[in-house]
Amino acid sequence: MNEETKTEAKPKFHINLLYLGVREGKDVPRVHEWAEIEAIPNDGSPIPKDVKTRIYGAAKKKYNNVAAGASPGSIYKFEADPDSDRGSIYSHSASYQGQWKNKDDVARWQSESRAIDYAIDMKAKEKKDNRRRVDMESLQPICEAYFKLVGAQKTILLAEVIRFISTWNPSKATNHGHDD
Repeated sequence: MNEETKTEAKPKFHINLLYLGVREGKDVPRVHEWAEIEAIPNDGSPIPKDVKTRIYGAAKKKYNNVAAGASPGSIYKFEADPDSDRGSIYSHSASYQGQWKNKDDVARWQSESRAIDYAIDMKAKEKKDNRRRVDMESLQPICEAYFKLVGAQKTILLAEVIRFISTWNPSKATNHGHDD
C-alpha cells in the first residue's frame, strides 16, 4: 500500500448533548429529544429557552438505544458526523459526562418524559386490546386438543365441534345462571 492509496482519517468530531426525554413522534410513536449544550455552561442556571434540540427516533425501547439507559438531565458526549446536515451522531460512541445541575429543569424533564412514555405505552396497549379476539381465545383448549391428535382423530374432533355448535339450543343449555 502506498501513500496515495491510504485514505486520510478525518479527525473525530465530538458533541455534548443533554437528554431531555421521550417525546411523541410523527412517524414513530417514541422519539428522544436532546439539547445541544456545547456553549451553555452547566452552572445550575436554567437551560435557555432558545436552546437547539435534536430528535432521534426509536420505534421500540431497544437495548442498543443510548436513550434507553439515559435519564432526562443526563449529559452524553457523542462522536458526530460534521458533514451531516441532519446532525448525525454515532450512538455506540456515547460517553456519560454527568448530570445537568439545575434540579428544577431535571425534575420537569423527568416528569414530562415519564408521563409521555407511559401515555405512549398505554396507547399501544389499548390498540392491542382493541384487536384482541376473546371469542377465538375461548377456543384455545379445543385448538390444543386438536394439535395433539393424529389422522382420523382430528376429523372426529372437528365433526364433534360442528355437531355441538349446530345443534346447540340455549333453552336446553345447563346453568345459565338460573337455579332450577
